Amino acid sequence: MTAHFLSLWNEAALTSLGFFWMALWAFALGYLISSLIQVLVTRQRMQRAMGTDGPRSMLLASFFGFISSSCSFAALATTRALFQKGAGLAPSLAFMLASTNLVVELGFVIAIFPVGYWRRRCSADARVTEDGVGSMLGVAR
Repeated sequence: MTAHFLSLWNEAALTSLGFFWMALWAFALGYLISSLIQVLVTRQRMQRAMGTDGPRSMLLASFFGFISSSCSFAALATTRALFQKGAGLAPSLAFMLASTNLVVELGFVIAIFPVGYWRRRCSADARVTEDGVGSMLGVAR
């Protein structure tokens, strides 16, 4: 019984160390980028590059996030460094979403959830309007 437990524990420990070793590069890269931003980039330079919420800032942030491709924890640290150095909120969040590995999944969730919500909402408003109650409440088609 004890030998079986130790065998399973050994297998679980080796699997955990393997996962850690595979993810270590993403942690190291993300924290390295964050530290380089904090040390080398001035506030004025960051504000010039990504200080506004315009398309240029969003494209730069998305591009840099895409090429950094770090883990979620390191992406959060880098996003915090960008924001503290003067980047706008929207470009900072664009960097964070582009640098994590969940961008495609989050894109689907963000695209599908509001569409389904508004479809249900519009059909409910249409039913209320058809019932005649909508005109009393001011709900227009």
